[in-house]
Amino acid sequence: ELVQLVKDKNIDISIKYDPRKDSEVFANRVITDDIELLKKILAYFLPEDAILKGGHYDNQLQNGIKRVKEFLESSPNTQWELRAFMAVMHFSLTADRIDDDILKVIVDSMNHHGDARSKLREELAELTAELKIYSVIQAEINKHLSSSGTINIHDKSINLMDKNLYGYTDEEIFKASAEYKILEKMPQTTIQVDGSEKKIVSIKDFLGSENKRTGALGNL
Repeated sequence: ELVQLVKDKNIDISIKYDPRKDSEVFANRVITDDIELLKKILAYFLPEDAILKGGHYDNQLQNGIKRVKEFLESSPNTQWELRAFMAVMHFSLTADRIDDDILKVIVDSMNHHGDARSKLREELAELTAELKIYSVIQAEINKHLSSSGTINIHDKSINLMDKNLYGYTDEEIFKASAEYKILEKMPQTTIQVDGSEKKIVSIKDFLGSENKRTGALGNL
């Protein structure tokens, strides 16, 4: 059903070599030309299949299919690079994993071995961390929309450098994390706290920065 929708909307998903992001050259590939590979990528964003039809897990699966269909039908974009497609789908559905199954699909499809597998694993780990930051932002937006309906994403924003937002309790462990490595590349905003200046990474700083795999968002 989802594969047919992709075909009906003439959506193309491809993976392309980007010298700014990829340390090794590989051949460009159109994912949507490989039906089995496309099925695996779409299935990745869905809950596991259910044994009991009509039960809780079956409802989760049906809701997952519904959300993916809504995303595909509402998006005006029909040309997707695989990294961007995975990132936007992940953020739209608020999933929280990029696991070895999808890693294996991509690695096998590109016929990469050895060092290429390690490199791709590192890239996916970085993308996972980036998407975790997006999840924190989305949670903050949802919180404000359910109360005041407005949110300041700049000088009164949450500080995305706050380790507690990502479940860390130790500062040194946080500084060694993939999230911190991304955030330290972001521009910073100076705010006043109890009469003194403090630098934070605001939501606007993060979304508007090009120093991340998903690029910069405009009109913030």
